[in-house]
Amino acid sequence: MQTNASRTRRFQMLQGQVADASLAQAGARGLPRGIHRGALAGLDEAARRRAIDAALDGGPIVPVDVVRRLVRSRSAKSAPRAGLAEGLAAYTAEQLRSSARFFDVKGASSMRKADLVRALEGVAADMPMLRAYLLNCTDDVFDAFSRAVSGEGPISRPEGSTAASRLRPDAPFTLGFCHEGTYSFVVPEEVAASFSREEWGLVERDRGLLQRLTRVAEGCAQLYGIIPLAEVARIYNGRFGSDLSASDVDTALRAAMEWRDLDLELWHDGTGACVTDPLLSFEFNLFGDGPEAIRELIGYRREILERHGLVERAPFPEALCSQPYYEWVTGLAPVVGFRSWLDAHVPDGANDLFFADSVIERLVEACCMPQGPSELPRILSDAGLFVSQGVAGEAMSAAMPMVNGIPCWVNNGHAPQELHARETGRMLAFGADGTSRKIGRNDPCPCGSGKKYKRCCGR
Repeated sequence: MQTNASRTRRFQMLQGQVADASLAQAGARGLPRGIHRGALAGLDEAARRRAIDAALDGGPIVPVDVVRRLVRSRSAKSAPRAGLAEGLAAYTAEQLRSSARFFDVKGASSMRKADLVRALEGVAADMPMLRAYLLNCTDDVFDAFSRAVSGEGPISRPEGSTAASRLRPDAPFTLGFCHEGTYSFVVPEEVAASFSREEWGLVERDRGLLQRLTRVAEGCAQLYGIIPLAEVARIYNGRFGSDLSASDVDTALRAAMEWRDLDLELWHDGTGACVTDPLLSFEFNLFGDGPEAIRELIGYRREILERHGLVERAPFPEALCSQPYYEWVTGLAPVVGFRSWLDAHVPDGANDLFFADSVIERLVEACCMPQGPSELPRILSDAGLFVSQGVAGEAMSAAMPMVNGIPCWVNNGHAPQELHARETGRMLAFGADGTSRKIGRNDPCPCGSGKKYKRCCGR
């Protein structure tokens, strides 16, 4: 019969065996000084997400007092008011003036408070303006507006909560009130009554169409780096059975960009309009915004377009019609594989919850550029992973499937691994020193799936 002490020893031994197995699975063996096994190591993607959410416990990422100041700056210090005029009257003159300027009310700078209230009442009655606002507001605001149209009351949240900060009021269409520690988000009765059930259905339809179009356009910009608007229209029409022209896409994107930031830029090079990734401009803006930098940027954009002519464009992934590019690319097997390795090799002093994701973010940005692979050592060194030659080599080796497994602009949306496989019929693998090597049939597949090569891409 086992005693309590022997049961404890047995349990501890089993715990150690489980930990050793998980450690081996995550690839963390013999960690040197300065590197530790992170709290997320060995977890699958769903469990990893749950662990991060549980650690944050639903609280705000920024301090509560910062959120509270942000919410109060946009809101009236008053109990909620349902009517438009009385709701606007609860705001300060400076808050009203800020809203009036946003909606291009002429002479707002010199208006008295009563005049500002009347001017914003006029804005609220402008149906084209209200529709444009609803087509481009955040999902949280739109959901709250939909509730108001259905006859539900205001939404109340604690002042310092993340949920409160996501409900940004834009007077006169939506109003915010801070009272006794509670933030209330209100759609004025007169504004909510502007829509019948049928009219609101049309707003929901048009918003869905615009969201799909901007998602496809953003995905094209980030996948290909630069792409003609005519091709964006072709991709969108093929996916959704529409008949938009390049001009229609241009008009819709420009209208959306007046209201919100998109992960794309529009560029006219004299031969046609294109969408480009904003990262292109950012890279060149690091060297200034003078004529020379602009010429270099234009030259680089044209170079990418020329190189696109040498490689057939990669198919546009179906997933990018419904999810952001970064969310899609970080779900690819090579990225997930390297993130797992990072979770098991966290430098002392780094945050276990965010270390891997911060390294992945930098690598994703670098890998879309032609010089991306050359940036790998610097990125890993900056992350604190070069504490020893052994760890540095292991980190380089673990990262190479990701570097070669995600799309690159100059490859017209193809990953380097993909093009190599098309040209040679074999996948590409890399050793710890970053040089290519032959893949054995029983070696781990370089795509990052975790399967043997003969069971995966080598079939």
